[in-house]
Amino acid sequence: MNLVFVQNPSNVRQIKTSWYLTDSAPILVDGPLVIPPNELTTFHQQRTVNQDLSLVSICPHMHGLGKSYKVWFENPQGDSIPLINIPHWDFHWQKYYTFQQIQKIPAGSVLYSEGVYDNTTDNHDNPNNPPITVSKGTATDDEMFLCLMIYADYQVGDEDIVMDSSILVTTPVHSPLKEANAFTLFPNPTNGKIHLQGRLSANNKLQFQIRNPLGQVVYQAVRENNSVEWNEIFDVKTLDAGLYFLEWWDGDERRSVEFVKGI
Repeated sequence: MNLVFVQNPSNVRQIKTSWYLTDSAPILVDGPLVIPPNELTTFHQQRTVNQDLSLVSICPHMHGLGKSYKVWFENPQGDSIPLINIPHWDFHWQKYYTFQQIQKIPAGSVLYSEGVYDNTTDNHDNPNNPPITVSKGTATDDEMFLCLMIYADYQVGDEDIVMDSSILVTTPVHSPLKEANAFTLFPNPTNGKIHLQGRLSANNKLQFQIRNPLGQVVYQAVRENNSVEWNEIFDVKTLDAGLYFLEWWDGDERRSVEFVKGI
């Protein structure tokens, strides 16, 4: 932890924390938060952003009946941008999610959410057996539908601030694994092709794929090699600029290396 003492606090931009999406009207658009027994019930939140925001972290909050929670926003151009998606909510494992890079939410954007509650006997975290009607409240046996956000007033360039140093890639990238499985990827960043060299696997046939940060496969190919040393070239010039992950399977182990496609 690094602490910096400033002489003039007025020059320091304030980081704000608030329950930006709440479980009350008008943000809760289909309330009140009443969850009948023996049912799956879905609720939604909606809030218009009135000024440019720089979103640092996000923290959805539900109790034991929570099943799933996702948050996204639509910008003024009509694009839908995901912020967080928790398909298997667990009350015991909730925490803040800090973005790899600060997320700009432009003024005029609309934040949306969807929360699903499981008030059945299939939910092992249901505090009531048999299930009963559960409403909004502060006790653990009650329910909540909240999303806390940590953010600041936007300044130009905030979206380029990297919070996760693991996405800063240098060239070349060397395998952190033992020398017998070492490999090198270069150049990195690249504008056209990447070279992957080294002892990738004892197998002589591998399937490679490239994923974007959303986990979508944007390239895949099967390559064969009759030597312990591999020397593979991948043409990535048609990919959009950004961070990518080159992956392959070595037996039961998935191996992956990051690279950056330049403009």
